[in-house]
Amino acid sequence: MKHILGAGAEARPSAEAFRACAPSAPSAFDRFRSPLRCRQPRRDLGEWLAPICSRLSETLLRSRDVRLYLVAEPVLLKDGPCRRIGMLLAMMIGEVARQAFQSRGGIILIELAGWRGEVMLCVSNNGDPAAATRGGGLMDLLAAKSGGRIDWRPGAHGSAALLRFPTGAD
Repeated sequence: MKHILGAGAEARPSAEAFRACAPSAPSAFDRFRSPLRCRQPRRDLGEWLAPICSRLSETLLRSRDVRLYLVAEPVLLKDGPCRRIGMLLAMMIGEVARQAFQSRGGIILIELAGWRGEVMLCVSNNGDPAAATRGGGLMDLLAAKSGGRIDWRPGAHGSAALLRFPTGAD
């Protein structure tokens, strides 16, 4: 490894010497010159959630004879909100699978849309309608901590949960 610090004027490090020692490390000044480099890219939430749904369908739902469908409109978010929504969705699907489909199979439908500055994710199922009234406390708390909320509703042929987040949530 080259030493770039030393005594005397001739030992003053140059940008070339620094880059030779750490070619992959960007300069702190580069970050100030290019504000776009600091911005986090936005990702399509539907594309982020698709592999999560696929994995849950294979590992958790197949043995219970439950089918999972994802219908998603394009919604662009940063990585942080995508991760939180993905984690909450996985918890919601797990809760629905345990509570609503104890004795028989069924369908879980996930619908994703962006509307008026909010991300709306509806998780509905045709299982036991009483499942909407059980559990959910931890998920409600996590959603609230991230600036969102979950509304749980029983229905005539199952239950639904509507997860809402502001699109600007970090």
